[in-house]
Amino acid sequence: GRAALLQLAHPYVAQGVAHHSQVLEDVQGRFRRTLSYVYNMTFGDVDSALKLSRRVFALHRRVNGQLEDSAGRYVQGDTYTALDPHALFWVAASLWDTSILIFEKTIRPLSRLEKQRYYRETKVFARLFAIPEEVIPPDWDAFRRYFDRMLVSSTIAVSDTARTMANAVFTAPRPA
Repeated sequence: GRAALLQLAHPYVAQGVAHHSQVLEDVQGRFRRTLSYVYNMTFGDVDSALKLSRRVFALHRRVNGQLEDSAGRYVQGDTYTALDPHALFWVAASLWDTSILIFEKTIRPLSRLEKQRYYRETKVFARLFAIPEEVIPPDWDAFRRYFDRMLVSSTIAVSDTARTMANAVFTAPRPA
């Protein structure tokens, strides 16, 4: 949930999900499919990871359009694409940051060296999404600075589209 909300806080991501995803028709299925891809790309063999990354790239290539509302530094009518390397990296970064946070809250604190290793390994995942090296912070400390800066930047700005998507995603389909 945390990662999904952080992702939707990027206007390109929120608009792309709103217009090109079936998440609202099948929230649970959409997350299950996404995590299945992520897990297979992370823990599967190289051939499977490359095959899935090509499939995701082909899906993302079709995701583009114009923002319907203004938020932060983005203006209504700005064009977006799911292949924007900075938006792609933000999606990955929100997953990585959330996974570290949840691990440390539920299992145990990680040492700085463990975080460095984890981050080094996640950079391979970023390359599967064709994120250029210059977009990817070089090490864990640089990643932390990047992530913290993003949270207070005008790049991360909750749009009306993001609010609508978040509300729909986190509202129980059949209230108790």
